[in-house]
Amino acid sequence: MLISADWHLTKEQMASFDGLFYAPPILSLMRESGALLLLGDLTNNGRPAEHEAAARLLEDLSNRTGARILLLPGNHDLPRSGFGPADFEALYRRFGFDGAAGRDPASLSRAVVLRGATYLLLDTCRPGEPRGSVSRETLNWAEAVLKTAPFPVIACAHHPPMAYDAFPPDLPEGGEELAALLARYRVRYCFAGHRHENRLVERGGFRQVTVGMPGVWPCVLWKADDGVAEPVPLLRPGHPRLAAAKEELRAQAFAMGRAILKRRGVDDPRAEGWFEQAYLAAQGMDRDGLARLARDPARTVWQGLGQDSIAVRWILEVTAR
Repeated sequence: MLISADWHLTKEQMASFDGLFYAPPILSLMRESGALLLLGDLTNNGRPAEHEAAARLLEDLSNRTGARILLLPGNHDLPRSGFGPADFEALYRRFGFDGAAGRDPASLSRAVVLRGATYLLLDTCRPGEPRGSVSRETLNWAEAVLKTAPFPVIACAHHPPMAYDAFPPDLPEGGEELAALLARYRVRYCFAGHRHENRLVERGGFRQVTVGMPGVWPCVLWKADDGVAEPVPLLRPGHPRLAAAKEELRAQAFAMGRAILKRRGVDDPRAEGWFEQAYLAAQGMDRDGLARLARDPARTVWQGLGQDSIAVRWILEVTAR
């Protein structure tokens, strides 16, 4: 099973999907694997026209590759109005609703049996809100599935249920309870998106894999087969587009740090450079450099800015490890 997340496609990108640099390797991998699971935020704005184009795209990808596609909603897919959960189910019935082994009456959560595994597809979205939630009804339904699942369970959600850094707004309400439930029933993996980064964290044998965007460095999908999860590169080392993706991430980091400092009235090139390096290290480009960045005097500038910014709390937390 290939697993990806957060494509954030506009209607125009869907119409010219094959022209995206990561489309050809995804199509090739889909032909090899025969199955693709998308963890939400397929669309960028969740408008009806985007969803209609997305459904046509998924139909086309499935027909061309012979791969079965399963789809979860993300917060960008379910805006506050204009396209709701009932619309999502009606439009995407082919992608994991029809033929599901179980359905949660309280959400779009489903259980799908495929290739000797039970995929617990958990709907963690609240329409119109970035932060998600898992209701008591859905937790009860999930436990009933876990008790009777005929095959090993792989859990999947848009929002990572288990906290692993200083981004509390991303933790869905009821998320830690869900993570504890999955661990109690010895679910080995939970795959999630939303964070636009690739990260594997483990707690007591329970592994949470956060899946990044395919078009953002390091440009990977994930594969789950035979109880093992591993990243699958979309581009070979040295590919010019991979280097471009790295530079795009570097520019994003620099712009973010500069904007935060500017809002606080701080003009400090050392602090700008420190934030860029820390951001890239936290994303996996230079994890060995985190200890050095923790000792850098420029870090004290960010400490002095206070903790009201989520980005500042995050960057200080990852460099304190």
